[in-house]
Amino acid sequence: AESLAGPRARALLDSLRTLAGSGLLLLDLPAALLSDDVMAIAPALDGVVVVASARRTRRADFARLDQIIGGVRVVGTVLNRSDEAERRSDAGGR
Repeated sequence: AESLAGPRARALLDSLRTLAGSGLLLLDLPAALLSDDVMAIAPALDGVVVVASARRTRRADFARLDQIIGGVRVVGTVLNRSDEAERRSDAGGR
């Protein structure tokens, strides 16, 4: 986490943004509630995509995430392990 909050990480992000031009720069980070890495780099991010587990993520986790990312814009969400998606997938093959 200390490395991600430091000036070298910021310089790297700036370089990558320059290389990406008008494209997107996506970072795959560890789970925000299990690591300090997201909190350390959040101020340098333009937005985040939140990945939640249908069987594990609680409402309180979203409130805690909001505290961790410090107002960084949530640009999308992904729901993993959804039973509904499995049912639709099975029905489509019949």
